[in-house]
Amino acid sequence: MNSDIVVNITNLNKSFGDNHVLRGIDLQVQRGEVVCIIGPSGSGKSTLLRCVNMLETPTAGTVVVLGRDLTDIDCDIDEARAHIGMVFQQFNLFPHMTALENVCVAQRKVLKRSADEAAKIAHGLLARVGLVEKDNAYPAQLSGGQQQRVAIARAIVMRPRLLLADEPTCNLDSASGSEVIEVIERLNRDGITLVVVTHDQNLGDRATRHIRMVDGQIDSDQR
Repeated sequence: MNSDIVVNITNLNKSFGDNHVLRGIDLQVQRGEVVCIIGPSGSGKSTLLRCVNMLETPTAGTVVVLGRDLTDIDCDIDEARAHIGMVFQQFNLFPHMTALENVCVAQRKVLKRSADEAAKIAHGLLARVGLVEKDNAYPAQLSGGQQQRVAIARAIVMRPRLLLADEPTCNLDSASGSEVIEVIERLNRDGITLVVVTHDQNLGDRATRHIRMVDGQIDSDQR
């Protein structure tokens, strides 16, 4: 496969009972793109995003990410996900842990890094998202935009080549949303490919490609 193709989706279908949410999606995402997925509520945007890292199992079709067929029964999904970051609408931070500790968890549990090594890397990632002085702050002490930036730092701790974001600015005011958009742009400049579901026009304006979904299908695809 062409190494410039990060995501290759073929004839993707997803049903929940009688509800046919995705209908024959074909989509390729090139390395370095910022792809913005838009469309009305219920059009299948979030379901498509969740199928890319198999948080939802497709009913039919194939999903190949970074050369791995995630729909292959023999695929090691956990290993494949190590190269895919995910950011949600809800920040999903552990409220009893500091920002630093939230970014350390996966390093300690998955990568088996020592406490000192994990903390050093977490501090660097928090600095990268503009939170250099918030290591010891708990989620309740952070604004919504700051919490989302901690969530992004946590999502990139495994050094993913692909970052998926589902409405990352949805619950933020305009100022906080702008902070998150700046972080997303910086990550893209650093070489991370991004696929983002959003209704945020400001975020959409920064994308290199716009995909509009209607009724579970791609209605338009514009670069």
